[in-house]
Amino acid sequence: MKISPDNWSKLIVLMQMLFHVTSILLIYKMLLKYSNSVFLSFIFSLAIGINPNLLYFISAIVPTQLFGCFLVINLFLFLTFWNNYKKTNNIWNKYFFVFGLFSALTVTLRSMYFFGIIPFVISMIILKMRKNIWIIPSGSKSIECSPEIIKKGQKIKIISVFRFVWEKNITGNLVFIKMLKEKYPNIEYCIYGSGAHLGQIHYLIHRLNISDVVKVKGYNPNKELKRKYLEFNYYLQLSISESLSMTVIEAQQRGLVPLVSNIGGLKDLVQDGQTGIIKDFTDYENLVDDTIKLHQNPEAHNKISRQCIENIKNNYTTEIEVDRIIKMYKTISEIN
Repeated sequence: MKISPDNWSKLIVLMQMLFHVTSILLIYKMLLKYSNSVFLSFIFSLAIGINPNLLYFISAIVPTQLFGCFLVINLFLFLTFWNNYKKTNNIWNKYFFVFGLFSALTVTLRSMYFFGIIPFVISMIILKMRKNIWIIPSGSKSIECSPEIIKKGQKIKIISVFRFVWEKNITGNLVFIKMLKEKYPNIEYCIYGSGAHLGQIHYLIHRLNISDVVKVKGYNPNKELKRKYLEFNYYLQLSISESLSMTVIEAQQRGLVPLVSNIGGLKDLVQDGQTGIIKDFTDYENLVDDTIKLHQNPEAHNKISRQCIENIKNNYTTEIEVDRIIKMYKTISEIN
Protein backbone atom coordinates (compact mmCIF):
# COMPACT_ATOMS: atom_id res chain seq x y z
CA MET A 1 0.00 0.00 0.00
CA LYS A 2 1.51 3.34 -1.05
CA ILE A 3 1.18 6.39 1.14
CA SER A 4 -1.22 8.80 -0.53
CA PRO A 5 -3.88 11.32 0.48
CA ASP A 6 -6.39 8.46 0.24
CA ASN A 7 -4.75 5.95 2.53
CA TRP A 8 -2.29 7.72 4.83
CA SER A 9 -4.90 7.87 7.63
CA LYS A 10 -5.37 4.11 7.44
CA LEU A 11 -1.65 3.53 7.87
CA ILE A 12 -1.58 5.84 10.87
CA VAL A 13 -4.50 3.99 12.45
CA LEU A 14 -2.85 0.64 11.85
CA MET A 15 0.30 1.87 13.59
CA GLN A 16 -1.78 3.27 16.40
CA MET A 17 -3.58 -0.06 16.87
CA LEU A 18 -0.23 -1.85 17.05
CA PHE A 19 1.07 0.54 19.71
CA HIS A 20 -2.19 0.40 21.62
CA VAL A 21 -2.44 -3.39 21.73
CA THR A 22 1.22 -3.70 22.71
CA SER A 23 0.66 -1.22 25.52
CA ILE A 24 -2.35 -3.19 26.74
CA LEU A 25 -0.22 -6.32 26.72
CA LEU A 26 2.28 -4.58 28.98
CA ILE A 27 -0.54 -3.44 31.25
CA TYR A 28 -1.59 -7.08 31.46
CA LYS A 29 1.94 -8.08 32.46
CA MET A 30 2.07 -5.43 35.18
CA LEU A 31 -1.34 -6.36 36.58
CA LEU A 32 -0.36 -10.03 36.53
CA LYS A 33 2.83 -9.28 38.44
CA TYR A 34 0.86 -7.19 40.91
CA SER A 35 -2.04 -9.59 41.56
CA ASN A 36 -0.92 -13.09 40.48
CA SER A 37 -4.41 -13.56 39.01
CA VAL A 38 -4.40 -14.38 35.31
CA PHE A 39 -8.18 -14.07 34.99
CA LEU A 40 -8.56 -10.69 36.71
CA SER A 41 -5.48 -9.24 35.01
CA PHE A 42 -6.81 -10.29 31.62
CA ILE A 43 -10.30 -8.87 32.25
CA PHE A 44 -8.98 -5.52 33.52
CA SER A 45 -6.52 -5.24 30.63
CA LEU A 46 -9.25 -5.97 28.12
CA ALA A 47 -11.61 -3.48 29.77
CA ILE A 48 -8.93 -0.78 29.59
CA GLY A 49 -8.02 -1.62 26.01
CA ILE A 50 -11.52 -1.60 24.53
CA ASN A 51 -12.34 2.06 25.09
CA PRO A 52 -14.69 4.24 23.02
CA ASN A 53 -11.89 6.30 21.51
CA LEU A 54 -10.16 3.24 20.10
CA LEU A 55 -13.38 1.96 18.56
CA TYR A 56 -13.98 5.37 17.01
CA PHE A 57 -10.58 5.59 15.33
CA ILE A 58 -10.45 2.02 14.01
CA SER A 59 -13.73 2.64 12.20
CA ALA A 60 -11.53 4.27 9.56
CA ILE A 61 -10.18 0.88 8.46
CA VAL A 62 -12.89 -1.66 9.39
CA PRO A 63 -16.57 -1.90 8.38
CA THR A 64 -18.04 -1.52 11.86
CA GLN A 65 -16.93 -0.66 15.36
CA LEU A 66 -18.02 -4.13 16.52
CA PHE A 67 -15.70 -5.73 13.98
CA GLY A 68 -12.91 -3.49 15.19
CA CYS A 69 -13.56 -4.57 18.76
CA PHE A 70 -13.11 -8.22 17.78
CA LEU A 71 -9.97 -7.30 15.84
CA VAL A 72 -8.35 -5.71 18.88
CA ILE A 73 -9.36 -8.64 21.11
CA ASN A 74 -7.77 -11.07 18.68
CA LEU A 75 -4.60 -9.01 18.48
CA PHE A 76 -4.41 -8.87 22.25
CA LEU A 77 -4.98 -12.63 22.55
CA PHE A 78 -2.32 -13.32 19.94
CA LEU A 79 0.28 -11.13 21.63
CA THR A 80 -0.60 -12.55 25.05
CA PHE A 81 -0.15 -16.17 23.99
CA TRP A 82 2.93 -15.31 21.98
CA ASN A 83 4.46 -13.57 24.97
CA ASN A 84 3.63 -16.47 27.31
CA TYR A 85 5.15 -18.87 24.80
CA LYS A 86 8.45 -17.01 24.71
CA LYS A 87 8.72 -16.71 28.53
CA THR A 88 11.85 -14.61 28.56
CA ASN A 89 13.62 -13.53 31.76
CA ASN A 90 13.38 -9.79 31.22
CA ILE A 91 14.09 -7.41 34.10
CA TRP A 92 10.79 -6.07 35.41
CA ASN A 93 11.86 -2.44 34.94
CA LYS A 94 12.01 -3.06 31.22
CA TYR A 95 8.25 -3.49 31.14
CA PHE A 96 7.75 -0.06 32.64
CA PHE A 97 10.28 1.47 30.24
CA VAL A 98 8.70 -0.10 27.15
CA PHE A 99 5.25 0.70 28.49
CA GLY A 100 6.21 4.35 28.77
CA LEU A 101 7.71 4.32 25.29
CA PHE A 102 4.64 2.91 23.61
CA SER A 103 2.38 5.17 25.65
CA ALA A 104 4.34 8.15 24.34
CA LEU A 105 4.06 6.91 20.76
CA THR A 106 0.34 6.37 21.17
CA VAL A 107 -0.18 9.83 22.62
CA THR A 108 1.93 11.31 19.83
CA LEU A 109 -0.24 9.72 17.15
CA ARG A 110 -3.52 10.53 18.89
CA SER A 111 -4.22 11.31 22.51
CA MET A 112 -6.47 8.32 23.16
CA TYR A 113 -4.31 6.80 25.84
CA PHE A 114 -5.62 9.18 28.45
CA PHE A 115 -8.79 7.07 28.44
CA GLY A 116 -6.82 4.12 29.75
CA ILE A 117 -5.13 5.85 32.69
CA ILE A 118 -8.12 6.08 35.04
CA PRO A 119 -9.30 2.46 34.49
CA PHE A 120 -5.73 1.29 34.97
CA VAL A 121 -5.41 3.05 38.33
CA ILE A 122 -8.82 1.76 39.44
CA SER A 123 -7.94 -1.81 38.48
CA MET A 124 -4.67 -1.58 40.45
CA ILE A 125 -6.64 -0.46 43.53
CA ILE A 126 -9.15 -3.31 43.15
CA LEU A 127 -6.39 -5.87 42.74
CA LYS A 128 -4.69 -4.46 45.83
CA MET A 129 -7.92 -4.83 47.80
CA ARG A 130 -8.23 -8.41 46.58
CA LYS A 131 -5.14 -9.34 48.59
CA ASN A 132 -7.11 -8.64 51.76
CA ILE A 133 -9.87 -11.12 50.88
CA TRP A 134 -9.70 -14.39 52.82
CA ILE A 135 -11.15 -17.50 51.17
CA ILE A 136 -11.99 -20.18 53.73
CA PRO A 137 -13.68 -23.28 52.27
CA SER A 138 -16.20 -25.25 54.28
CA GLY A 139 -15.10 -28.49 55.88
CA SER A 140 -16.47 -31.80 57.07
CA LYS A 141 -15.84 -33.23 60.55
CA SER A 142 -12.77 -35.47 60.60
CA ILE A 143 -13.40 -39.20 60.41
CA GLU A 144 -11.25 -42.25 59.75
CA CYS A 145 -12.00 -44.05 56.49
CA SER A 146 -10.27 -46.72 54.46
CA PRO A 147 -9.83 -46.58 50.66
CA GLU A 148 -12.53 -48.29 48.61
CA ILE A 149 -11.48 -51.75 47.46
CA ILE A 150 -13.13 -53.12 44.33
CA LYS A 151 -12.73 -56.25 42.24
CA LYS A 152 -12.41 -56.30 38.48
CA GLY A 153 -15.77 -56.83 36.81
CA GLN A 154 -17.91 -56.01 39.84
CA LYS A 155 -20.95 -53.74 39.65
CA ILE A 156 -20.37 -50.01 39.26
CA LYS A 157 -22.36 -48.40 42.07
CA ILE A 158 -22.92 -44.64 41.74
CA ILE A 159 -24.67 -42.20 44.05
CA SER A 160 -25.79 -38.59 43.65
CA VAL A 161 -27.01 -36.32 46.44
CA PHE A 162 -28.32 -32.90 45.43
CA ARG A 163 -31.31 -30.60 45.16
CA PHE A 164 -33.49 -31.38 42.15
CA VAL A 165 -32.89 -28.07 40.37
CA TRP A 166 -31.62 -27.08 36.93
CA GLU A 167 -28.11 -26.16 38.14
CA LYS A 168 -27.41 -29.81 38.98
CA ASN A 169 -27.84 -30.81 35.32
CA ILE A 170 -30.29 -33.64 35.95
CA THR A 171 -30.51 -34.41 32.24
CA GLY A 172 -26.73 -34.63 31.91
CA ASN A 173 -26.42 -37.03 34.84
CA LEU A 174 -29.03 -39.37 33.39
CA VAL A 175 -27.64 -39.20 29.84
CA PHE A 176 -24.26 -40.20 31.26
CA ILE A 177 -25.86 -43.17 33.04
CA LYS A 178 -27.57 -44.25 29.81
CA MET A 179 -24.29 -44.14 27.87
CA LEU A 180 -22.46 -45.93 30.69
CA LYS A 181 -25.10 -48.65 30.76
CA GLU A 182 -24.68 -49.23 27.02
CA LYS A 183 -20.96 -49.96 27.47
CA TYR A 184 -21.05 -51.50 30.95
CA PRO A 185 -24.53 -52.86 31.79
CA ASN A 186 -23.64 -53.96 35.32
CA ILE A 187 -24.33 -50.64 37.03
CA GLU A 188 -26.55 -49.18 39.75
CA TYR A 189 -27.34 -45.48 40.19
CA CYS A 190 -29.18 -44.04 43.20
CA ILE A 191 -30.33 -40.44 43.47
CA TYR A 192 -30.94 -38.85 46.87
CA GLY A 193 -32.50 -35.43 47.37
CA SER A 194 -35.64 -33.42 46.79
CA GLY A 195 -36.82 -30.45 44.77
CA ALA A 196 -39.13 -29.03 42.14
CA HIS A 197 -37.71 -31.14 39.28
CA LEU A 198 -38.60 -34.54 40.69
CA GLY A 199 -41.11 -35.07 37.89
CA GLN A 200 -38.44 -34.37 35.27
CA ILE A 201 -36.22 -37.07 36.78
CA HIS A 202 -38.93 -39.74 36.56
CA TYR A 203 -39.83 -38.67 33.02
CA LEU A 204 -36.20 -38.85 31.81
CA ILE A 205 -35.60 -42.20 33.49
CA HIS A 206 -38.56 -43.61 31.56
CA ARG A 207 -37.69 -41.81 28.31
CA LEU A 208 -34.03 -42.94 28.38
CA ASN A 209 -35.05 -46.51 29.27
CA ILE A 210 -32.81 -46.74 32.32
CA SER A 211 -35.39 -47.55 35.01
CA ASP A 212 -33.71 -50.93 35.57
CA VAL A 213 -30.49 -49.29 36.82
CA VAL A 214 -31.70 -45.99 38.33
CA LYS A 215 -33.47 -45.60 41.65
CA VAL A 216 -34.81 -42.32 43.04
CA LYS A 217 -34.49 -42.54 46.81
CA GLY A 218 -35.74 -39.06 47.70
CA TYR A 219 -34.85 -37.15 50.85
CA ASN A 220 -32.75 -38.72 53.61
CA PRO A 221 -31.35 -37.06 56.75
CA ASN A 222 -27.69 -36.09 56.43
CA LYS A 223 -26.59 -38.46 59.17
CA GLU A 224 -28.14 -41.41 57.32
CA LEU A 225 -26.75 -40.26 53.99
CA LYS A 226 -23.21 -40.29 55.35
CA ARG A 227 -23.66 -44.00 56.08
CA LYS A 228 -25.19 -44.59 52.63
CA TYR A 229 -22.06 -43.29 50.89
CA LEU A 230 -20.17 -46.36 52.06
CA GLU A 231 -22.40 -48.59 49.89
CA PHE A 232 -21.14 -46.99 46.65
CA ASN A 233 -17.94 -46.68 44.59
CA TYR A 234 -18.51 -43.39 42.79
CA TYR A 235 -20.18 -40.03 43.32
CA LEU A 236 -21.76 -38.34 40.26
CA GLN A 237 -22.40 -34.60 39.89
CA LEU A 238 -22.26 -33.00 36.44
CA SER A 239 -23.45 -29.56 37.54
CA ILE A 240 -23.57 -26.63 35.14
CA SER A 241 -23.28 -24.19 38.05
CA GLU A 242 -21.67 -25.04 41.38
CA SER A 243 -19.82 -23.54 44.32
CA LEU A 244 -17.91 -25.79 46.74
CA SER A 245 -20.04 -28.92 46.97
CA MET A 246 -20.27 -30.33 50.49
CA THR A 247 -21.68 -33.61 49.17
CA VAL A 248 -18.58 -34.10 47.01
CA ILE A 249 -16.42 -33.38 50.07
CA GLU A 250 -18.36 -35.92 52.17
CA ALA A 251 -18.19 -38.53 49.39
CA GLN A 252 -14.44 -38.07 48.84
CA GLN A 253 -13.87 -38.21 52.57
CA ARG A 254 -15.37 -41.72 52.56
CA GLY A 255 -13.24 -42.90 49.65
CA LEU A 256 -15.75 -42.52 46.80
CA VAL A 257 -14.29 -41.46 43.47
CA PRO A 258 -16.11 -38.34 42.23
CA LEU A 259 -17.26 -38.04 38.61
CA VAL A 260 -17.85 -34.33 38.22
CA SER A 261 -17.94 -31.41 35.79
CA ASN A 262 -15.14 -28.84 35.63
CA ILE A 263 -17.33 -26.07 37.01
CA GLY A 264 -16.79 -23.64 39.91
CA GLY A 265 -15.53 -25.11 43.15
CA LEU A 266 -15.55 -28.66 41.78
CA LYS A 267 -12.27 -27.80 40.04
CA ASP A 268 -10.74 -27.14 43.47
CA LEU A 269 -11.91 -30.45 44.90
CA VAL A 270 -11.09 -32.78 42.02
CA GLN A 271 -7.88 -33.17 40.04
CA ASP A 272 -8.45 -35.35 37.00
CA GLY A 273 -6.88 -38.78 37.46
CA GLN A 274 -5.67 -37.88 40.96
CA THR A 275 -8.70 -37.28 43.17
CA GLY A 276 -11.44 -38.22 40.75
CA ILE A 277 -12.52 -37.81 37.15
CA ILE A 278 -13.42 -34.30 35.99
CA LYS A 279 -14.61 -33.36 32.50
CA ASP A 280 -16.77 -30.80 30.73
CA PHE A 281 -20.41 -31.44 31.65
CA THR A 282 -21.18 -32.41 28.02
CA ASP A 283 -18.10 -34.62 27.50
CA TYR A 284 -20.01 -37.84 28.14
CA GLU A 285 -17.88 -40.08 25.91
CA ASN A 286 -14.60 -39.41 27.72
CA LEU A 287 -16.28 -39.50 31.12
CA VAL A 288 -17.82 -42.90 30.37
CA ASP A 289 -14.59 -44.31 28.94
CA ASP A 290 -12.46 -43.05 31.84
CA THR A 291 -14.94 -44.42 34.39
CA ILE A 292 -14.93 -47.90 32.84
CA LYS A 293 -11.17 -47.85 32.42
CA LEU A 294 -10.69 -46.93 36.09
CA HIS A 295 -13.21 -49.51 37.30
CA GLN A 296 -11.42 -52.26 35.37
CA ASN A 297 -8.17 -51.36 37.15
CA PRO A 298 -8.73 -52.02 40.89
CA GLU A 299 -5.24 -50.84 41.85
CA ALA A 300 -5.73 -47.46 40.16
CA HIS A 301 -9.18 -47.13 41.73
CA ASN A 302 -7.78 -47.93 45.16
CA LYS A 303 -5.05 -45.31 44.69
CA ILE A 304 -7.49 -42.55 43.71
CA SER A 305 -9.81 -43.53 46.56
CA ARG A 306 -6.91 -43.15 49.01
CA GLN A 307 -5.93 -39.79 47.50
CA CYS A 308 -9.54 -38.58 47.82
CA ILE A 309 -9.47 -39.35 51.54
CA GLU A 310 -6.11 -37.60 51.95
CA ASN A 311 -7.31 -34.57 49.98
CA ILE A 312 -10.18 -33.94 52.39
CA LYS A 313 -8.12 -34.82 55.45
CA ASN A 314 -5.45 -32.29 54.52
CA ASN A 315 -7.61 -29.46 53.17
CA TYR A 316 -11.33 -29.66 53.93
CA THR A 317 -12.01 -30.72 57.52
CA THR A 318 -13.96 -28.70 60.07
CA GLU A 319 -10.83 -28.51 62.22
CA ILE A 320 -8.84 -26.93 59.38
CA GLU A 321 -11.71 -24.53 58.70
CA VAL A 322 -11.70 -23.41 62.35
CA ASP A 323 -7.91 -22.93 62.34
CA ARG A 324 -8.15 -20.78 59.21
CA ILE A 325 -10.86 -18.60 60.73
CA ILE A 326 -8.83 -18.10 63.90
CA LYS A 327 -5.75 -17.24 61.83
CA MET A 328 -7.77 -14.73 59.83
CA TYR A 329 -9.02 -12.91 62.92
CA LYS A 330 -5.56 -12.87 64.48
CA THR A 331 -4.10 -11.37 61.30
CA ILE A 332 -6.85 -8.74 61.13
CA SER A 333 -6.37 -7.80 64.80
CA GLU A 334 -2.61 -7.42 64.27
CA ILE A 335 -3.16 -5.14 61.27
CA ASN A 336 -5.60 -2.94 63.18
